[in-house]
Amino acid sequence: GWTEVVGPSGGTPAPGFGNNQNFALVPLARGSDLYVASWNNNVGCRIRKRNGGNFNTISTLNFGQNPATDLNNAAVLKSYQGKLYACTANQNGYEIWRTTVPPSIDRLVPNSGPYGATVAIEGHDFMNQQGSGEVTFNGAPATDILSWSDTLIEVMVPPKATAGPVQVSQSNGDSNEVDFTVTLSDTYYFAEGSTRDNAIDGLYEEWLCLQNPGTTDANVTLTYMLKDGATEVQNVIVEKESRNTISVNDFLGPDKDVSTLVESDQLILAERPMYFNYRNKWTGGHDVMGVPAPRDTYYFAEGTTRDNIYDGSYEEWLCLQNPQNTDADVKVTYMLRTGQNIEVTYPVGATSRETIDVNTAVGPDQDVSMLVESTVPIVAERPMYFNYRNKWTGGHDVVGAPGPDTEFYFAEGTTRDNPTDGSFEEWLCLQNPSDTDADVTITYYTAQAGTQTEDVTVGAKSRYTVDVKLKLGADVDTACKVESTNNVPILAERPIYFNYHSIWPGGHDVMGCNAPKRSYYFAEGTTLTDFNTYVAVMNPGANTATVNFTYLIEGEPSQQTTVTIDPSKRFTQDVASVIGINKNVSMTIVSDEPIVAERPMYFGYKGWCAGGHDTLGYGI
Repeated sequence: GWTEVVGPSGGTPAPGFGNNQNFALVPLARGSDLYVASWNNNVGCRIRKRNGGNFNTISTLNFGQNPATDLNNAAVLKSYQGKLYACTANQNGYEIWRTTVPPSIDRLVPNSGPYGATVAIEGHDFMNQQGSGEVTFNGAPATDILSWSDTLIEVMVPPKATAGPVQVSQSNGDSNEVDFTVTLSDTYYFAEGSTRDNAIDGLYEEWLCLQNPGTTDANVTLTYMLKDGATEVQNVIVEKESRNTISVNDFLGPDKDVSTLVESDQLILAERPMYFNYRNKWTGGHDVMGVPAPRDTYYFAEGTTRDNIYDGSYEEWLCLQNPQNTDADVKVTYMLRTGQNIEVTYPVGATSRETIDVNTAVGPDQDVSMLVESTVPIVAERPMYFNYRNKWTGGHDVVGAPGPDTEFYFAEGTTRDNPTDGSFEEWLCLQNPSDTDADVTITYYTAQAGTQTEDVTVGAKSRYTVDVKLKLGADVDTACKVESTNNVPILAERPIYFNYHSIWPGGHDVMGCNAPKRSYYFAEGTTLTDFNTYVAVMNPGANTATVNFTYLIEGEPSQQTTVTIDPSKRFTQDVASVIGINKNVSMTIVSDEPIVAERPMYFGYKGWCAGGHDTLGYGI
């Protein structure tokens, strides 16, 4: 049934908010708040927020610069990264507005072009009623983040987009291009996090690495969301062209499970490394990039609950962060190697986190992929802890992918097995969530054995695991491309287990990169004596790539170096050989050709924690 809240039987407010010239009421629910935009030919646009039974005006009476002649109408509301956006139109052109903290409203785009245009926010048209124009990226719908030059407006372009022109089509038939650059974000979310330190759970040390590549100091607010829904706030400064490292344990104290929201007044990058002695039996570390904005869908290709004499033991978890003011119902579809699917729905309270024991959900000795779907936007990570084949202990963690694709790239990879380098065992985990079998070709770009290919079939709603050493043999360094040749969308992850230099056992894992890009950022990096940090760069194209590395060193001036990478090759940079030892560093990598960049690190953290972690760079 329907209950009238504005109208003859709605009580207060009166129909039309007391003015029957108010038209085009456009509602927007954001969390537990309800907003309504209206326009009026006499007084312009207003935005109202519901407070109990009343709707209070939160915007200025008129968005235009000149209330007498510049009356805006046809307002449309969208919500993006915690801010309200409104698009308005009048006889002089369209305007786009963004709220900062209501009721303040910033003017983002001045009057430009007759009538209206559309801007896509989170894949939805952000459009005024007056016109039928749209923003496209080289003719494709808009779906990811970009920034218009010379203004502040953020809209969405395809995930594979690189910097370039965006086509703006207006309702009067005019069309023009606006240049843009894809940027970093001012918000990041982390679902996983712990400072546990007790005899049962073991020891965890959590860190936040914040990179500020800009020319202005960044004021950053860290909001820690605890399991019970309580929050704690920490404010820090990240100096320009530098990095800052935050100890979460020092701020929160021991035995806390925590998700984190990072908010900055500048564009930054945030990473979260963790080091642990899991249940006082398996030491290691893992690291992930922050998620710029919550989503309602996540995919995980890798996952296992094996527990036997040959394979070893694995304990898999799913961490869900709900940063919204509304409770979430999260459906997890477990896709087993057998083709069986198990569906379970979990409640996740507002501003809290929930941890799912995957071993309990699917039982032992299962290989499992996951699809996570939520009723409100959330953040999802999958940490795993292991005793790999009963010889190497550790853990790894990834954020779920936003969706399947037809191709993925991996810059790092090796099957080395010798007394000097140690032993490495590399795998490719392929998930097919569709109803059709996927024909997959893997192209290996190796340093020792040329370019090789491997063809596999991944069954519908199933997963498939590739043993890279079985194909390439031992002592081969490789990057690879995974392609679904019959265009059935898939997911790809690449776990590697190792005994680095025969002294530091562990494992790391990354999601595949669905398209090469020209720039990559890394917030974490160190050349302390018990860390070895590398950057692996893959050039999958047909042209030689000139690649510039910028090292933002904590407490020191930045350094740069430039290399060239031949087509269909990879390059590995030992960071300590460039900047020296005992330094904390963030990195920016810029190429004149599309590339893929990862940063593997190996360590004997504080003498008690051996392992390694790896992450794909934040690519733009």
